[in-house]
Amino acid sequence: MPANDETLNKICQLNRYEASIERSYYRAYRELERLRTIYQKAQIAAIEDYFMAPIPFPTNRTQSEPQRTLDPGLQDLLGRHQRAADAGAGTI
Repeated sequence: MPANDETLNKICQLNRYEASIERSYYRAYRELERLRTIYQKAQIAAIEDYFMAPIPFPTNRTQSEPQRTLDPGLQDLLGRHQRAADAGAGTI
């Protein structure tokens, strides 16, 4: 019977190791998800800050200088952002 006790002890020890590894994995996974959420919120805030910043207009432009136009894709994005802000949605 000593072999059975030893085998049982080894199985119990393996179960404890497995449980410990599983807890460590899920702890790390939760931390990763928490950091992803923080990163995404920071990214959205940075984009909103960029688009909501005042546009500097040159004060000393002459009539002979051509007026610069925005890229059509950027103009569309700014328009959608402005419409969402006007609607109170706060999202793009």
